[in-house]
Amino acid sequence: LLSSSHFVLGNPPLMASAPQVYGAQAEALDRNQSGMSERSLAAALDGTTASPSSTHSGPNARVKDGKPVGCDARLKLGIAMLFAAMLMIVASSVQHKLRWDDAVEHKLRCDDAVYPVVVCVCILCIFMGTRKKNAPSARMRLLLTCAIPILSLLVVTHPWWLYKTLGSSCDQSESPWWVGRQRIINLVAVSLLVPIGMACVSAWHPPSSYARGAVICVLLIWVLRLGWTMQYVVESCVESNAAETGQMILKASLAFLFTGMVLMYILIVLRIQAFQHSMGRSPSRLLRCTVGVHCILLLLRHPIGHGPDKWLDKITAALPLLITILAVRAFMVPLLLLRIEASRVHGVPKMQAEWAANALSSELKGLLCLTLTCELRLCFTAVSRKLDKQLVLAADLVSSIDDVANALGVAIMCGILQQCGTPSLPVVEVCDGTSVTEQHADSRRSDVGWSEKVKDLAGRGFTLASLLDFYELLFDGVVMPSFRPALSTTNDVVRQAVVPMSRTGAGGSALATVWNEGRPMLAQRMVTHSWSNKFSDLVAAVVADGLGLMGSYYSNVAIRLAAPGGVDVLRRALGSRGALNITYWVCAFSINQHASICGGFGPAPQEGTVERDEWERKRSDTNSGTRLPICPCTQPKFFNDNPVQCELNKFTDMMHFLHEEVNGFIQVVAVDEDFELFSRAWCVAELVEAEACGAPQAIKVHSQRAVDCNYDNLSFLEVRNCRASRPEDKELILERIRNFDAFNDRLQWLIFGAEGIFKDCVDMRDRAAILGRVAQRVLRQNQRRLETY
Repeated sequence: LLSSSHFVLGNPPLMASAPQVYGAQAEALDRNQSGMSERSLAAALDGTTASPSSTHSGPNARVKDGKPVGCDARLKLGIAMLFAAMLMIVASSVQHKLRWDDAVEHKLRCDDAVYPVVVCVCILCIFMGTRKKNAPSARMRLLLTCAIPILSLLVVTHPWWLYKTLGSSCDQSESPWWVGRQRIINLVAVSLLVPIGMACVSAWHPPSSYARGAVICVLLIWVLRLGWTMQYVVESCVESNAAETGQMILKASLAFLFTGMVLMYILIVLRIQAFQHSMGRSPSRLLRCTVGVHCILLLLRHPIGHGPDKWLDKITAALPLLITILAVRAFMVPLLLLRIEASRVHGVPKMQAEWAANALSSELKGLLCLTLTCELRLCFTAVSRKLDKQLVLAADLVSSIDDVANALGVAIMCGILQQCGTPSLPVVEVCDGTSVTEQHADSRRSDVGWSEKVKDLAGRGFTLASLLDFYELLFDGVVMPSFRPALSTTNDVVRQAVVPMSRTGAGGSALATVWNEGRPMLAQRMVTHSWSNKFSDLVAAVVADGLGLMGSYYSNVAIRLAAPGGVDVLRRALGSRGALNITYWVCAFSINQHASICGGFGPAPQEGTVERDEWERKRSDTNSGTRLPICPCTQPKFFNDNPVQCELNKFTDMMHFLHEEVNGFIQVVAVDEDFELFSRAWCVAELVEAEACGAPQAIKVHSQRAVDCNYDNLSFLEVRNCRASRPEDKELILERIRNFDAFNDRLQWLIFGAEGIFKDCVDMRDRAAILGRVAQRVLRQNQRRLETY
C-alpha cells in the first residue's frame, strides 16, 4: 500500500546530491533537442526541487528500457486490487470454517464479498481521484457541495420512507430510530461531518494530488457514518432480508472505515517522509514498516475476525502508539533547534525560524490528535465486546469523536480548510524619497546636460538575444580565449572582451550601442550585479528571468550554459516564450567603458587592507593569473571630478527614469554565489533607489546550497558594512537610509523570501518539505558551531 501510494499521491522530494540533480536535469535538457516540450524544459531548468505532488510523467521520471516506469502502474494496481479481493474473500471463508461460535453456519455467504469489493472500489476511487492534481472545476465543486447535505438528509430521514418499502414486519414502535442512544450519537457525528465535507469539496486548493487524497479521505469518513446511520435502522427490522441488508451495509461501512484509516496513515507517512527528505535524512524504515503492517491489519481485521484471545485487536491497537512515538521522535529535535535559533538571530531569519517552529508544532499536535484518537478507538473496540452496554455506548462515542477528529484534522493539516499564516514585513519607510544623486549640489542637478546624460544612459538597453550571441562568442573562444564559464568573472570579461569589442577609432562606445547600431533602446529590466561574480552566473540569472522560471535559483541554467550546445537549447526555449526581445540594462555593456575605467584600475589603496587585496584581484585574470590588459585609447575619462559627463554616478537616476518611462519596469538582482553583492555600496544604492521609487524587484539567487552555506552571514546582514572605493560615496548612499534595521530586514526578505517559504497558499506536503529545509539549515549551522567549538 505504501509503495502504491508513491504513485497515487506522488513521490516525496528527494534531496539528492548536487551532481545527481544536475546530471538528471542536464539529461532532461538534452532531450529537448528531440522534441522536449517547453513546459518540461522549464521544469528541468527551474532551480527548485520537483514538486512532491508530481507524478512520474515529468522530466524527472525514472526510465527503464526507454519507457517510463510508471507506464504500467494501472496494470499493477489492477493486479494488486484483484489480489487483495481474493485474499479477503479467502480470509472470510477461513473465518466461517474456523469460527469460534459453533452455532454459526459454516458456509460462505454472498455478503462476504461485500467487504473486499467495497475496499477495491475505494482504492480505485483513490487512484482515479488523485490522478489529477488540480482542484475540480467550480461547477463540480458546487455540485458536490449540494450533494453532501442532500444525501445526508435522505439517509437520516430514511425511516419515514424505508419502513414502508420493507413491509409491515418492521415495527417502528418497537425500535424507534430517534430513541436509541447509539443512533443519536451517530446523527450528531453526521451533522458535524456534513459541514466539514461541504467545506472540503467546495474549497479551492493549489494543484496537489496530496490535497485531493485528503478530500477523498474526508469523504470516506462521511460515507462511513452515513452507512452506519442506515444500518442502525435496517437491523431493527425482524425480516431476514432486512437483517441481511443491514449486515451488508455494516460490512460496506467497515470497508469505508478501514480504507479511510489506511489513507489517513498514508498521508501522515508521506508528510513525515517529505520532512525527513528535505532535512537530508533517510526516512525511518521502522515507521514505514509499522504503518505498512498496521494498514494491512486494518484491511484484514474484519475478514479474519476475532479469535478468543483477540490477538489481532491487541496488535492493531498497539501499533498507532508506536507510530505516534516515531512521529514525535522525527519532529521533536528539529522543533527544539528552531526554538533556539529563533532566539539567536534577528530579522527575517528570526521570522523564518519562528514560523517554522510554530508550523512544526502544529504539525506535531495534529499528528498526536489523529494517532491518539485512533489508538483510543481501537482500544475501546478491542475491550468493549465482553463489557456492559454502557461501555459499548462509550466505545460508539469514542468512534464518533475519532471520525470527526480525523476528518477535521486531515482537512486542516492538508491545507484544505486552513493555511498556515505566513509572516510579512511591516510597512515602514526605510529610505529617503530623494535619489542618491539628488543629494549632489544643485549646480550639478540644474545642468541640462545631467538630464540628457541620464536619458542617454537609459536608452542603452539591449536584447536578451544579443547577450546570448555575445556569450556564445566567449564560449567558443572567438573573443576571449582564456574564458572559462566556471572561473571567469564579469571583470575579466569586461577587460578582455567588452572593451576590445566596443573600441572604435581612438575611442569607443558602450557595447550595447554597438549591438543596437546606435539606436536608443529603453530597457525593460535593470540588472544589479557584482563584477566579482562569475560572468556565466550573471548571464544565467538574466536568462532565468527571461524564462520566467517558477523558482528564483539560476544554477541549473548556468550548468546548461557551461555545456556544449547549451546556448542553442536556451535560445529555443526563450524564443518559444517570446523572451529573446526583452531588453535589459547591465552596466558592463551599457556604460561606455572607454570614457571611464578602460585605461587603468584606479589609485592603489593602502597596503594590508581589504580594499588593496580586492584591487590586486581586479588587475589579474581569474583563470590564467596574467595581468589584465589596459586599453590604449585616448578618449577622455570622466569621473566624479566631472559629475555631469561622468556615467558612473547616474545609475539611480537612470533607474528612476526607466521606472517612470517604461511600463512594467523591473529591477533584476543577480546575486552571486558568495552574496558579495550586498557588500558593494553602489549595488546597495540601486536597491535603495528601487525601494524609494517603488520599482518591483526580482531577485535571482545561485542555489539553495548557496543560501544555506551563507546562512549565518545573511542572518546578521548589515548594510552599514558595505564597501566603496571612495568613503564619501558610502556616506552619500547611507545618508538616504532612515531605518537601517528595517532596510536590513528588507534585504533579508529579498533573499529568503525568494525561496518561496512564505507563500500564501501551498500544498501542505510541500510545506512539510519547506519545514524540513529550514530545519536542515538550522541543524547544519548548529553542527558547524559545535565543530568549531
